[in-house]
Order: sequence, then structure tokens, then C-alpha cells
Amino acid sequence: MDVKERVVRTEKVQVERDPEAEIEIENLKKTLEEEKRRRRELDQEFTTLTSRFSDMEFSSTKSSKELHYIRDESSRLQQENQRLQNEIRKIRSEIDITSKETRLITESAPRDDGKNLELRLDSLQRELAELRGITTQKDEEVEGLQKNLVAVRQRKEQREPSP
Repeated sequence: MDVKERVVRTEKVQVERDPEAEIEIENLKKTLEEEKRRRRELDQEFTTLTSRFSDMEFSSTKSSKELHYIRDESSRLQQENQRLQNEIRKIRSEIDITSKETRLITESAPRDDGKNLELRLDSLQRELAELRGITTQKDEEVEGLQKNLVAVRQRKEQREPSP
């Protein structure tokens, strides 16, 4: 009988935990968790600021467009106001001329055909009344445009930053 020999070797390793290393590991884990939390907070703050920036950028673009529109509208209203002022001056001049003609006709002695003069006087008086009505209407339009112009200027002043 042959006996086989077998050698068994065993090693025993005993690991002891170093209390200082354990404390340092725990501190590092806490620091890591705090840094993760802080990172999440910063990411959230970054997202919020990015959103606010986009909103402000949109608002700024919109305000710029509104300001451009208000400037254009102001210019258009000023031109319309000037046109109406010129038209009023022209109509007032026509009224003055018609009034003078009417006064001359009524003050002058009737000529050959008194009926024609009366017809002309009636026509001139109707024209004078019509021109006065147009003047009143144009005055009202100018007043409305001036009110619009004041409102546009106020909106423009509100939109433009003070120097």
C-alpha cells in the first residue's frame, strides 16, 4: 500500500481595521456626499439662471422691436400732423379769400344782373360754411394726432433708458 503524502499549507491572515483610517474614510464619504449635493444645487442654479437669461433676452428683443415700432409710429404721426397743419393753413387761406369776396359782393352795389350776384353770394356763403366745417374737422384730427403723439412719446420715454 502506497501512502500518498499530501502537504497542506494554510495561511491565516488577520485583518485589523485601523480606527483612524475608518474615521478618515467616513469623513471622505461625507465630503463626497456634500460635494454631490452642492453640485446638484449648482446645476439647479445654473438651469434657473439660464432660463432667466433666456427670458430677459426675449424681453429685450421684444422691447427693442416695440421701441422701433414706437419710433416709426411717432415719425409717421409727426408727418401726418404736419400734413394736416399745412392743409388747415390752406383751408384758412381759402376761407379768408372767400370771406373777402363775399364781403366785397355784399358791399358793392348790385350790377346789371342782381340775380346772378345773389346766386354767387349764396354759393360763396355755402362754400364758406363748408370750409369752416372742414377746418373744424381738421382741427379735431390734429388734436387727436397730437394726443396720439404725446402717448407715443410717453411710451418711448418709458422704453428708453435714461442717459
